[in-house]
Amino acid sequence: MQGEKIGADMRQFQPSRGDLIVFEHEGQLLVKRVIGVGSDRVEGRNLQVFVNGKLLDEAYIEHIGKRPLGFKSLETFGPVTVPAGKLFVAGDNRDYSFDSRDPRFGLVSVNDIKGRPVEIVDSANPERVHKPVR
Repeated sequence: MQGEKIGADMRQFQPSRGDLIVFEHEGQLLVKRVIGVGSDRVEGRNLQVFVNGKLLDEAYIEHIGKRPLGFKSLETFGPVTVPAGKLFVAGDNRDYSFDSRDPRFGLVSVNDIKGRPVEIVDSANPERVHKPVR
């Protein structure tokens, strides 16, 4: 949820499709979801994501905020074939996330992974504190 703080397990791990990861990108730590791994073919059509030709069931997606102008790549992109050692990542707020759907962001190297988010440590909604991040 927007504005929450999370705790993370900063040990290396091998991510799978659907995992949230903490990684370094242009000097910042970011959290995004792994959509595609090595040899996957990822494509977006009309705000729907397909991996290897199959529509992803993404119950975790949020639509918060106004889409920035000029970011058509958030709606329709690819197809992109993910090379070995790279990941295709996307933010759960698909309307307003700069991620692998945009070629300017690109794919993430598995070497840039720092860990995985594990729990919410601060939230405007006290009921969410200490809940696992999924």
